[in-house]
Amino acid sequence: MSETGFQYTYRRIKAVFLREWKLILLVTLLSTLLTVGANLLLRKGPIFKGQIYMMQTAKEKEVSVLTAQVPTSQERKSVDIDVLKLKIKFAEFYTGLKDTSLMYEVVRGRIAGITALKPGVYTEKNPGVVKCPCSSKFTVIVYDTLGLWKRLSRGNIRLLEDREGGNALSPTVFFVLEQQSPDKRWALKAAEVTARWIIKKHLEEKKRKLLRQRNTIARLMEFYKQEITHFASEIERFKKQMKYPELTEEKVLLAMGNLKEREMALKELKDLLRKSPEDTVFVDVGDAVINDLQRQRLSLLLEMRGVETTKGRHHPQFRILEGKLHALNNLILKSVDRSLEYVKEQMAYYKRVLPVVLKEQSVLLTIQRNLENAEDFYIVLGQKLNDTDVQLGSLVPDISILGEPTVRKVGIYSRSRFAALLGFLIGLVIGIALAFFRDLTTDVLLDEDMLPFPKDRVISMPTFSRFDLLPYQMVRIKEVDSSSPALNEFRKLLFRLGMFDELKEIVAITSTQTGEGKTFISANLAATAALSGIPVLLIDGDIRAKGLSELFGLSDVEGYANGKYDPHKVHDYLYILPVGKTEEDHLLVFRRMLNNIGDLIQRFRVVLDLPPVTVSPEIKLLHQFAVRYVLVVRYNYTHRSNLKKIDLTPDLVIFNQIGRASTYYSKYYGRYGRKRTGWLSTVREKVSALFRRKKD
Repeated sequence: MSETGFQYTYRRIKAVFLREWKLILLVTLLSTLLTVGANLLLRKGPIFKGQIYMMQTAKEKEVSVLTAQVPTSQERKSVDIDVLKLKIKFAEFYTGLKDTSLMYEVVRGRIAGITALKPGVYTEKNPGVVKCPCSSKFTVIVYDTLGLWKRLSRGNIRLLEDREGGNALSPTVFFVLEQQSPDKRWALKAAEVTARWIIKKHLEEKKRKLLRQRNTIARLMEFYKQEITHFASEIERFKKQMKYPELTEEKVLLAMGNLKEREMALKELKDLLRKSPEDTVFVDVGDAVINDLQRQRLSLLLEMRGVETTKGRHHPQFRILEGKLHALNNLILKSVDRSLEYVKEQMAYYKRVLPVVLKEQSVLLTIQRNLENAEDFYIVLGQKLNDTDVQLGSLVPDISILGEPTVRKVGIYSRSRFAALLGFLIGLVIGIALAFFRDLTTDVLLDEDMLPFPKDRVISMPTFSRFDLLPYQMVRIKEVDSSSPALNEFRKLLFRLGMFDELKEIVAITSTQTGEGKTFISANLAATAALSGIPVLLIDGDIRAKGLSELFGLSDVEGYANGKYDPHKVHDYLYILPVGKTEEDHLLVFRRMLNNIGDLIQRFRVVLDLPPVTVSPEIKLLHQFAVRYVLVVRYNYTHRSNLKKIDLTPDLVIFNQIGRASTYYSKYYGRYGRKRTGWLSTVREKVSALFRRKKD
């Protein structure tokens, strides 16, 4: 799979920064320090700070509103104009040894407020005439505006104290106004002028605010006055349109309640007359006619009781009275029936009227409430209008100066921050340029085309993630991850070396210098063969480093240097022959080892980890065996000059650690589920592992 031009350029740039970051950082720091040092030597002068202590009462928007009121450098005009003679030596134009730039600006008339430039003599006894710093023979007349004061100095307002005063409604804020300038008198004058301007502007702003408030209240009062007139006329118009203006909900409900009681009384009287015609009970039904008939009935009953007592019930007089009682009861019943019909008609009437009355009363009540609210608002607004007029009549500033302005020297003026930033940028550019220049003349391997070997003998090996399970780790923990990209890559290497063939060959792995990864390749190649069912003998032939023995924890175990030629079993198919400890000559130990492993070569496929070919000549002793030589070189590490020093023709060249982002492997690992190694994936993996441990 070939790289595009952009991919190749990105890989080269990344390699440059990884290899030369120390040079870039060193050049950047040196440039920053040199620039700051030169700035301090060439640009220095005294700086003074003029201060005025002030107090604000009844703070409405804290002191921040004052900062917003201070004019910026763009304000060039003011209502109050004075003619002052001042020394021009200010922060924005001070350039160090000579103020030639200021002189140029003055002559060209580019500084607002400067009207003339004339000869004069400067003396300390005459504060009204001061010299221009660019020459002792000139005096600058300044046509002053507050914008010029502010432009040629740096101001600041900071809070000193914020505490509640005697009145909780008018808290007090103490703050200080500061003006910085390289000139002492300028700092004093700028602080004083700016402070008085703040007081004036604050008073004007307060007056404008009260006037805006008064106008708003007056407009609202006019609006509510119209609303009051409108609601009053609306009430009159609605009353004329009402169907039942004399009725209310309470009246209708009261009438219906009375009718209900009357109906119940009439029914009670009716039942009494039918069931007990001679009963003497009196029922008040609320009808004068029926009540009078009941009283006549009671009188008749009393008379009948007297006749019955004296003459008996069979006397003719009792019979006459009994007939009158019967006729009177019938008359009362007829009156009760007529009264019940009237009550029912009245009940039906009020039931029909009640919804209409409720709706009319609701509408009328809403209009009346709107009228009352409008009148209340009108009254409150009238009170607020009176309060605003009182405040306008007694308007005083809430800010006052507590004392005379003071001045003090605060340090040496120098723009070190800008110089440091400029030096940093210049150093960064120079450092990157030097890094790329070194890259153009570098001797390290950056591409496969730089290798002096046929391309069919070169195989690229990527840098594996620390999340990938390597083959030698699988052997040690006795757990196989078939989807591991490292396992798949080393299996491809097995086929390239023909380790599945019946021919017993020694695979000798070496490099041109230390740190290229030959021991890593040897250990994982042998472990992959063992995991694939190939009996493998892994020999640590690097007697000086013993890296392979340390990798499998056998650095302190006796080995062939001690005459122990029995390999250590670390897997069913993987055996390791460690070095051991010896003080003999390394070449003799290596030669004796080769002479005593003949039977082992017949039983196993042998992987021999050799020292770098440019360091030790042990590789020349392998001529008696069938050997496949593997040379390991490392991307962005191996020097091409080292390749010219070897007299070895390798059967295979492994271009190691070519990078995880290499186009040779990215799609392959994407298909096989390779874990990502970005910082976000790293954090995610750590968090997941933490939760797994807590759960276990």
